[in-house]
This record gives sequence, C-alpha cells and structure tokens, in this order.
Amino acid sequence: MPSRAAYNAAITILMKLPYRARRFLRRNAALLPKPQYFLVSYPKSGRTWLRMMIGSAAIDHLRLPPQDPTDFDKLARVSPNFPTTQVTHDTDSTNISLSRIRFRPALYRSSRVIFLARDPRDVLASSFYDQKYRRVYEYDMPEFETADAMVDAPTGGLRGLLRFYNVWAENLPTVRGYLLVSYEDLKADPARELRRCLEFLGLTNVTEVSIRTAVERGAIDKMREAERKGEFHARWGPPDPNNINTYKVRRGVVGGYVDDFSSQAIARMDAIIDSELSDIFARYKYRTEERR
Repeated sequence: MPSRAAYNAAITILMKLPYRARRFLRRNAALLPKPQYFLVSYPKSGRTWLRMMIGSAAIDHLRLPPQDPTDFDKLARVSPNFPTTQVTHDTDSTNISLSRIRFRPALYRSSRVIFLARDPRDVLASSFYDQKYRRVYEYDMPEFETADAMVDAPTGGLRGLLRFYNVWAENLPTVRGYLLVSYEDLKADPARELRRCLEFLGLTNVTEVSIRTAVERGAIDKMREAERKGEFHARWGPPDPNNINTYKVRRGVVGGYVDDFSSQAIARMDAIIDSELSDIFARYKYRTEERR
C-alpha cells in the first residue's frame, strides 16, 4: 500500500487532466497508487447520496472547514484522519459487452471495498432516465426509446448489470476487506447504515449529532436543491432545472420501477434475476414466488 503522501500527490496531478482522461486512468492504470478504500457501485445505485452522508459526517466529526462533502480526494488531503478513498463505477459497464465486465485484481485486491447494491429493477429504471435526459454528460450511452427495451439489451441492459453484480460477488472475498451496503437498507435506516460505513472506514466514535446532521443534509429535497444551485461538480447539474427527470437526484424511492416498466417486462426481469443473480444479492430474487 503506498503512503498517503504518494497517493495524494498522484491524485493532485491527476486532477489537472481533462475529465475523461482522469476517468480512464483511474479505471485502467493499475500502476497508479492505490487508495486504502474503494466505494464501488453500478451507476444509478444511490452512490451520490451515500457520498454526501459519509463526507458530511466526516467533516462534522473531524471539525473540518465547510467544503464539498462528496469530494473524498480533497477530504483525504486536508485531514490525515480521513482515509484515501476512490469512488468508482469500475469500468463503463453500461456501454461494453458482457465479456469485458470483469474484476481486476491488480487494482482492487490490496484495498478495502464498500460495495453499494440496489434492486436491479430500480437501477435499470433510473438508468433509463439518465440516458434519456442527461446525455449531455455521457453522450455515448446506449439509447433506448422505452424502459422495456433495456431488459434484453446486449449492452446497457439488465444482463450487463447482473454481470457486474455477479463478478463482484465472486471477487469481493478476495480483497483485504469488504462491506456490502444496500440502497434499501439505507432508505430504511440511514443513520444505522451510515455508521456502519464510517466505522468500516476507520471513523469511529462519531457522535449522534454528526450522524443526524449528515442524514439531514442527505435528504433528497436538500440534495436536489444543492444540485439546482450548482453546489457540486458541474457534471451533476440538471440540463433542465424545471424537469425533475433531468436531475441526478431524481426520485430516490424503493420499488419505483413499477411505474416505468410494463407488467410483461417486470415478469421478464423477475425471471432473469431469479435464475442469474448471485445469492449474495438474494434479497433481490424470488419476486415471482412472492407475488403468488
């Protein structure tokens, strides 16, 4: 594991490069210094919300000056008590073939990993709005006219998402340590799940006040307002502030996919998930039987 100084120095240089160059190097350059931790998720799994809460709690707990709580690189530079943490979707799994979605041990095995999971159905629904309304930020995303079209799509669809989950399910036990967090548990008890994440990151004895402050700051209406005001990274802004579907922080609900897919598509997704998804994510399986 490289020293904190070496990691922070490398990130400082990296941040001077154009966005796409930075993203490519972070996802592909195994020779770059490795962080102590990775926060990994498939796109549209609620990672921005989790980042907001972790960073907000850390800023309050470590008594840091006001700053963007989602910028973990900066937090690690200004405080020796915040661990070096890289936030990543890994590869461009929404835009590559199934065979190219794979685990890279040289990149991850020396670090600890927080893996954030979400019901694949909700992820797919959120991805549909992302490709439809936020293409200005990711112009090369696969295009879909309807959410139903994503179910059997060769790229950017359900099977690519499940491949991502299954690859990580197989390889998480090989890293230095991992914590599995679900979007659904975060919604049910954000304070409890936030504390789990903080303790995994080595941030212990965080007060209830710091936890509560972070959860309040992560409320969806406050995050959406901050996004509208441009308080975070420019790429997070809504292309149309008057259209909620263009926001990065859109609905933030559990089970909202039922509003976006036909009953036939939902039945198809249930069957595919039941048969193909790793049992590490068993909470998202067996929906077909539950409905009977």
